[in-house]
Parts: sequence; C-alpha cells; structure tokens
Amino acid sequence: MKVLSWNIRQGGGSRLDAIVSAIAGHQPDLVVINELRARTTPELVAALHARGLCFHEHTAPLSAENGTLIAARAPLRRRRAGTPARVFAHGLLEVDVGDWATVGAVYGPLSRATLRTFWDRMVGHASRRARRRYLLIGDFNAGESFVDANAYKFMSSDYLVAIRGAGFVDLWRASNAETEHTWFSFGRGGVALNGFRIDHALASQSLASEATRCYYSHVERETRLSDHSALLVEFVTA
Repeated sequence: MKVLSWNIRQGGGSRLDAIVSAIAGHQPDLVVINELRARTTPELVAALHARGLCFHEHTAPLSAENGTLIAARAPLRRRRAGTPARVFAHGLLEVDVGDWATVGAVYGPLSRATLRTFWDRMVGHASRRARRRYLLIGDFNAGESFVDANAYKFMSSDYLVAIRGAGFVDLWRASNAETEHTWFSFGRGGVALNGFRIDHALASQSLASEATRCYYSHVERETRLSDHSALLVEFVTA
C-alpha cells in the first residue's frame, strides 16, 4: 500500500493537469489532497478516476474554501464526522480503506479562533483510536516547536506531542534525525525565509509496524507545482 498526501495549493487551477501527472508518477494506491476547491473538484476527481483511483470521498468545499479529498484504488467507506470536524468542517475526513485500515485525512486550521479547540479535540479523537489500524495524514499546518522549524514556536506543538504520547508514531521522524522542510515562508522578491515541516503521517503502533518507508518528494514544490512538498508512505501488505 502506497499513500501519497499533498497540499496542491488553492485547488490546482491551471496547474491541475501537471499535478495529476505528478501524482500518477508516484503510482499511489491512495491519495490525500488538501486545498481542494469547488471549481476544480469535478475535473480532479475525473482525472484521478481515469488513473485507477476510482473511489473517492471529499469534504465538499464551497466557493474559495479549502477542502480535503481522499481517492483510492480500493473501496472507501466514509465514517461519520468526529468532533474535530465539527470544530472545523474540512479539518478531518475519515474513511475505512477496504479491510486495510482507517485513514484520517487532516487539514489543520490556521485561524486562532479554532486552532486550539480543533487540536484539543484531535488529541482525544486520536487517543480513542490508538489501538486500531489508524493513519492520520495530511497538511497539519502544525509542527513541533524548534524541531520542525528553526527557532519557531508552533501553537499546536503540545497537541502533536500528546498525540504521539497516546501511541502514534511520526513515521517520517522515526527514521530521520534531521529536519526536511515541506513549506517555506517567503519575503519580498520571492526570497525563501523560514522552512517548516507541517505535512505529517502519524500511525497507530499496529499500523506503524507495517510501514517500510516514509519520505518527502520536494520536486513538486521546487518546480512550483505547489507550495508544499508531497509526502509518501509505503506499507507492506499481505
């Protein structure tokens, strides 16, 4: 099982064909897309379907809202929205992927008004699912302070640490001591300022034991297909 997670920036727009080609080039079995937009959703879903990712669920964003999509080769069964999604509608999309595992696609809120409440609910939500085969993956817009960004304190840091403490494994950090950045802030003239690792895959212990590789593909960001790098996770399956 190969899972790809990517924030495609504002629905992809004119970049959509190149985005779909980049996704197809990784040959994933399941795709999590952040910043899904209403205008390009039908085209994106159809293009992924044409490449074998025939099953999908999404959070139905309106207008310029940033939504979340899960597309897969295996049938999906959508789960009822949990408490984090009631705080931020596009923040958590949960599906059962055949009989393999449950995937929670995450898109962390940026608004201070909802951020702490959302992540507080996420800690409880994840804790209650730690003994299942469960994967939290996506653009968290969050990280561990002074670890996932240089000299930067995330408001969400303590919550991510608490999710790991509840029994989840940061699959990329488990095999990487140094930090890779998946998104950069920019100054005047497009000069890169600070780098952040805000795209994550956190797996319950039982599922983490089957992960064989977790890595970032930075070429998508470096060639400006998006402002985020893509995250890929490979699992051994029977």
